[in-house]
Amino acid sequence: MPIFHRRVRALGLIIAVAVVVAACGTERIAASVNGVDITLDRLLALDESYEAGDSLNSESVRQDLSLLIIEEAIVQAAAEQFGLVLTDEGIFERIVNPPARYASVFSDLVASDAASALERANAVRSLVRDAVVPAVIEAEVGIARFIAENPTATIRVCVEALAFLDPTLAQTAADQLTAGGDFATVAQESAAADPGRVGALTNLGVCPEFAASDLSGGFAELAIQVPLNEWIGPVEIDEGIAVLRVSERLEPPRSGDLSDALMDNLNFANASDVFTPWFNDAVRAAEIEVNPIIGGWSDAGIGIRPPGD
Repeated sequence: MPIFHRRVRALGLIIAVAVVVAACGTERIAASVNGVDITLDRLLALDESYEAGDSLNSESVRQDLSLLIIEEAIVQAAAEQFGLVLTDEGIFERIVNPPARYASVFSDLVASDAASALERANAVRSLVRDAVVPAVIEAEVGIARFIAENPTATIRVCVEALAFLDPTLAQTAADQLTAGGDFATVAQESAAADPGRVGALTNLGVCPEFAASDLSGGFAELAIQVPLNEWIGPVEIDEGIAVLRVSERLEPPRSGDLSDALMDNLNFANASDVFTPWFNDAVRAAEIEVNPIIGGWSDAGIGIRPPGD
């Protein structure tokens, strides 16, 4: 999903704050989305350095203003279509205490010392995503039916697995693991015996991490079917021969409020297949105007083009 790590960039140009303020007039409007104004004060609040006229760079301004425009567009669309209500408290809570499915997104931001504008944008998009994906699925097929018909997309598993091309190596590994051998040791020895042909997979250290559909080459179907805590194999899969053990399998409930359970378990790519078209439609359907001193909204894509382009 293209949503959380994407930042809009354009060509650089220095713009003095005084010039922008004068151009915006007394209203200090940087842009508007469906008639809702984004003030220059709101834009300046994203970065204290914007207050210093001699250091205001329009690339950064357009980047942050694009984030605000996109945020406004998708929040408006989610509110209109699904009744979503966001609060500053809820957005802050998402940043400091994100669900496990988004933890890496926000840890990456912290590690890179990302700007608060991007932190807020990711928080808002994740909250909108969590509201939109279940609502769209419910409207199209029903969440309960979707879960029943897409088990590999909605079941999460803890798995250790080895993939082989050599059946003899596969059988040797299966015998060693069944006899209590250490997975890491067996994987290392198998790879040494047949370099480049043995693939190892484990997520037991962060269990459960994988939606079953994150697994490739036939592992997904095996992972949702095999008995727990038993070494299975050798068995043929799309990419060769597999030996695997599933230690935990989490399935969403089939009744009650399934929205949160769906998002907790749904494969990220499957969720993106639902969310990305809605996101693009919501932004492109919005009536967006940008102060011409800052630039203009691009008709070709999602972002602000420099003045004169």
